[in-house]
Amino acid sequence: MSAEQVKKWGEQLEKWLQSKLKQFDSDEEFKTKRIEQHGSREGFEAALRKKMNAQLKAKQNKAAGGDDANPHMRKKDATDEVAVDWQDQQRINEFGRLNVRLGEVEEAMKKLTRELASLNDAEQEIEMLLDDDACKIRIGEVYVNVSNDDAETFITEEKEEKTTDMTKHEAEVSGIKSKMGVLRVALKAKFGDAINLDTDKKGE
Repeated sequence: MSAEQVKKWGEQLEKWLQSKLKQFDSDEEFKTKRIEQHGSREGFEAALRKKMNAQLKAKQNKAAGGDDANPHMRKKDATDEVAVDWQDQQRINEFGRLNVRLGEVEEAMKKLTRELASLNDAEQEIEMLLDDDACKIRIGEVYVNVSNDDAETFITEEKEEKTTDMTKHEAEVSGIKSKMGVLRVALKAKFGDAINLDTDKKGE
């Protein structure tokens, strides 16, 4: 098979992919089944592109006189075979930004966890006090004498505020990981092991 034939085959595959995406957008039953299988339109497209790229690579290998019969033969890196287009670069950039934000949010969550633990300790210490006016709370850079009841109220309000913040952070982390998962599927489908998307984040 010549290079021109391979090119035409690639164009045919792209038309096939676009027809499947069009069917996804117009056929609710088809869309529902594919979402159950792939999670989203992006996941469905990534799966299609993976199949498409596998067939195209097989044709390219055949055209170049290569041999795919030996499974232990290591192919060239995907980056040598597949060009990084504008959409790929946007996905890579977004993945990087999301990864940075994930680290920031998880650090904020660690800090909140420490602060909540300190508030719990302070709450227990207040309960053990014999003097009713032995507490001080910090407001800005100043410590103010307050009654034990006021100190307990202050701690309760602080805990509620930090617990709310923690819930918001947890929701953001879930959203970030979901978006990163979609991007990972799309990028891995095209570049395979040639692209490094390790994040050093547990649970990814």
